[in-house]
Amino acid sequence: MLFAANYKQVVLTLVGNLKQLRNFSEKLHLENNCQLIDNAINRLETNSFSIAVVGEFKRGKSTFINALLGQEILPSDVLPTTATLNRVTYGSQPLVKIIFKDDEQREIAINKLPSFVTKLTPECEAVAMTVKEAVIYYPVNCCRNNVEIIDTPGLSDDENMTAVTLSIIQKVDAAIMVTSALAPFAESEGNFITQKLLTNSLGCIIFIATGIDHFKRSQDADKVVKTIEKRIASFVEDWAKQQFDANSQEYKFYLNKIGKPKVFGLSAYQALSAKVNNNDALLNQSHFGKFELALQKLLREDREKIILQVVVNNVSAIATEIIQIINNQQYELELQQQNLSNKCYQLQNIILNFNKIKTKKILLVNPNNDKIKSQVNLLIQQLENRLKQTVERVIESIEVNSTDGIKLQQQCATYISSAVQSASQIIVEQIQNVIKQELSAAVWQMQSLLEIAPEVMHSVEIHLTQIDDDLGFQTSSLQRSNSLNQAFEQFNREQSSNLLILFTCSSETFIFKSELSGLSSVIGDVAGSLFDSLGKAVGVGFGNLQKAKNLKTNYKSKVIAEIENQLRSHQTKQAVDEYIYQVYKNLEVLKVKVDREINSWIENVQNTLAKVQGKQQALAENQRKILDTMRNETQTILNNALILSEQLYQNINLDKHDNFEKKTCINCGYANESTCRFCIKCGTRLTTNK
Repeated sequence: MLFAANYKQVVLTLVGNLKQLRNFSEKLHLENNCQLIDNAINRLETNSFSIAVVGEFKRGKSTFINALLGQEILPSDVLPTTATLNRVTYGSQPLVKIIFKDDEQREIAINKLPSFVTKLTPECEAVAMTVKEAVIYYPVNCCRNNVEIIDTPGLSDDENMTAVTLSIIQKVDAAIMVTSALAPFAESEGNFITQKLLTNSLGCIIFIATGIDHFKRSQDADKVVKTIEKRIASFVEDWAKQQFDANSQEYKFYLNKIGKPKVFGLSAYQALSAKVNNNDALLNQSHFGKFELALQKLLREDREKIILQVVVNNVSAIATEIIQIINNQQYELELQQQNLSNKCYQLQNIILNFNKIKTKKILLVNPNNDKIKSQVNLLIQQLENRLKQTVERVIESIEVNSTDGIKLQQQCATYISSAVQSASQIIVEQIQNVIKQELSAAVWQMQSLLEIAPEVMHSVEIHLTQIDDDLGFQTSSLQRSNSLNQAFEQFNREQSSNLLILFTCSSETFIFKSELSGLSSVIGDVAGSLFDSLGKAVGVGFGNLQKAKNLKTNYKSKVIAEIENQLRSHQTKQAVDEYIYQVYKNLEVLKVKVDREINSWIENVQNTLAKVQGKQQALAENQRKILDTMRNETQTILNNALILSEQLYQNINLDKHDNFEKKTCINCGYANESTCRFCIKCGTRLTTNK
């Protein structure tokens, strides 16, 4: 975008660029930028022009402004004086308006100004602390056409006053920096230029070296002025090299902002005295007239260019910040994507390891069925012997002290029934203990898996929710954990059911009654000849005690025979096998339930994880495209602004001469002014023509 005489077209282009940057700033939540942009647009739409007079305390800023006014209006002293902003603007009649910090305004006579804006006395300083600024209306020619000159508090005098000065720099179009010829440009002044003036949007910086009247020879004063110019140029170039690459646009931009420093050596004291006393010779000696001519030229010919330059500087600064913010956001976006990938990878590993643990533990839930059956068969084989031994022990333990055979039989039957069932129950418990012992390792594996599962599930879901809080799981870890625990509790309840007693009987099973034939019968379809062998005496009650004792032997054989018969009819081994089968079936149901539930959760989480990655990647890609578009458009605006800035700075030159040697660009052939370091057309670094 080459600068042309069509000021309005350039303004329209800049306004369009500013509005686009404002849109980007809103998207990036850069509220300060939005305010700066609004101020820049307002600057283009108004016809005001402001110049700030800045410098360290006691450099003669107030005296310099008084010399411009032609009267000692602003207070000055050998000690730091100015305590507020003093804004000088055109007025047909001298007048001062005091604006207080509470927005109250008061008009005062111009000779009362020191009482409100100085710190010459404690009373004045106390009043000055309540004043925001003083507006001085005065018929000074350089302030016609909405021009104002602002006298600022001295730098390094007071932190609050320094802050006031720095705040006003952001709002003015140009700055006049006042330094002393007697203290040629201190390091603090160099830092102020590079770190404060050049980093703001100023369109022009003019340098004044006051106090040349202290040199007896003019060549000495000229030498000091040249030294100051060199020191300024050196400060700026050294600073720019430290901050930017020598071939970068930023480096070129900041060198252009200072250009070739032009320092006006003058005596503001002599100029003020000359104007007050109408002493033309003294005025000529002060060299103040040369500066005033340059200032008039600047306000007459370069005013619009400087305003454009201020806005261009705003555009450049805002565009640079936006690009930096975008770069930071893109870097953060890449970090977020990398963090997301790392988290998803970690979650996948957790799920994979959990699945391996689950598979391993379920495989270990596999008790040795053959070993159980082998041990149980031994116990079943022991059952008959155990019952017979029990019968013998019980019958032998009964004392026969009655001749009543029926009564004795009933007594024996009761004892035997209870004893054989107890013996059977012992075998049952031993069988159950064998099964439980073999199942214990398998149950422990299942129990440990069910202890691990809820923690893993909950942890994974928490991490997923942290990645995307909009996630919803079809079945939460709590629900699945409850379902798994219920299945395990159901299995335990089923395992607590006892195996039926392997040999069941009642006392009537062992009661033998006489039939009409005189033969003996055993309840339970056991036929026998117990009483036949004992004779008729047994049928009528054993006859006598000896016969009753003989009965125990015969009775025992019949009971044992009955037990053998009962065992054959009970199918004991089949009952035990069915019990073992049911135990294994319940365990298999639990395994299937746990495996299916965990697999379902894993599938659900993996699907959710894939959706999260897809969603986040889509959002990141969309955000990346938006940022790329914003950066590319902002970079275009910045490039155009830098080229326009080069053109403007070439035209704004207080010491410009038409007969200077030209610099022809080796890239595009454009003839640039000799003061240019870079081609204003294509930006190529320039060398002096040979």
